[in-house]
This record gives sequence, structure tokens and C-alpha cells, in this order.
Amino acid sequence: MLAPTRVLGSLIVAVADYVDRHRRRGESEEKIRRQLSDQSGTRFDPAFVQAMLEIM
Repeated sequence: MLAPTRVLGSLIVAVADYVDRHRRRGESEEKIRRQLSDQSGTRFDPAFVQAMLEIM
């Protein structure tokens, strides 16, 4: 069983990695924001998606 801090860390990294990969591909910020929102609650934790959207 993973420690709670490792689980939280992996949830944060998942969102950050997704944004980083799509930025490197040259996708627009708007497209990345829309894709994150669409995948919030399914692929990504909604709280971490919201936090990323606020700092983008």
C-alpha cells in the first residue's frame, strides 16, 4: 500500500506531466485547458485539475 503522500504526489505529477507533454507538442493553452477540464473526474483528480487551471 502506498503512503498517502505518495498517492497525492502521483496525482499532482499526472496533471503536470500531461500539461508539460502537450505544451512540448505545441498545443495551445486553451486546448490544454479544455482537455484537462474534459478529463477532470475521469482521468485526473478534479481538485488538482482546478489547481492547475488556476496557475496556467
